[in-house]
Amino acid sequence: EIPLRLVGSEMCIRDRLKAGLQGDIRLSFIVNQNGRPSRIRVIEWITHSCNREAIRLLDEGPVWTYTGSEELTYVTISFRLPEKEKTN
Repeated sequence: EIPLRLVGSEMCIRDRLKAGLQGDIRLSFIVNQNGRPSRIRVIEWITHSCNREAIRLLDEGPVWTYTGSEELTYVTISFRLPEKEKTN
């Protein structure tokens, strides 16, 4: 789960989360020789703005270990409000 503070300045995402639109985005990608995700694809999605944010987080995130393989890597990014914000 990604802390909401990492979700850029996309206030529309916070509004959608408060409206109950929460869930997981599943991405696939290949790790290139520099350890960066490439050929990122959305497998399961919530909304276009959440998809873009998930791709941004993956793309700007830490370096991955390059194994020399062209095998796909899968990652799930969850968009959820912290419990204290759900009740407000």
